[in-house]
Amino acid sequence: MTQEERNRSKVREETNRFSFGMQIDGGMLYDAAKLYFMVKGHIPEFLRRAPDYELEQIIDGYTKRLWNNEEAYLRVEGFYDAWDKFKKG
Repeated sequence: MTQEERNRSKVREETNRFSFGMQIDGGMLYDAAKLYFMVKGHIPEFLRRAPDYELEQIIDGYTKRLWNNEEAYLRVEGFYDAWDKFKKG
């Protein structure tokens, strides 16, 4: 990974931490899973093995889809149970 890619990744991470109630100390996997869940209603297994650049694409794409959706916060219901189940494997 080049220095430019690392810098861009760091800026995206800092920007995305404050969107849609993301955890400040949460990783990209958590953020991608939460946004994916808010749009699709489930957490897919492929996220476990997705490289960082794919997680960044998911975060960027789904953030754009949810950006002006005033009811997006309602889509979080059920995420924490799904996240716990996802972590257990």
